[in-house]
Amino acid sequence: MRGLGELRGTGERGVSTALHLGVLAAGVAAGVAVLIWADASAEHSRTAVSADLAALAASDTARGLGPVPGQEPCAVASEVARRHKTVLLECQVLSGAGASAQVRVRATASDGAAGWLPLARAETSAWAGEPQVGD
Repeated sequence: MRGLGELRGTGERGVSTALHLGVLAAGVAAGVAVLIWADASAEHSRTAVSADLAALAASDTARGLGPVPGQEPCAVASEVARRHKTVLLECQVLSGAGASAQVRVRATASDGAAGWLPLARAETSAWAGEPQVGD
């Protein structure tokens, strides 16, 4: 009868180490993917907020509600977008009784993972107009 030591083959030495390293590498890769996704989602949310605020600023300025009378609505929207780390790509103001504005913004350089990866920048649009008051 063979002893226990003789039954074990020498061909499987280190398999457990390789398996553990593979599982660890897969876990790290999954964690990095989740962090990149979370950063991209946060950048998209910040860009959407910036677009909303820029559209509101342009609409309010067109209706004469801005801090400085006579300012250009799209210039105000551009400044609001810049302060929120986005760039104004498009601005359209429809003047009239209820001036409305439509803007499109894109995120600038990010501090997170999206900043060093070759990913497309978040881009979104928004519109704002005079609030609807009861009929």
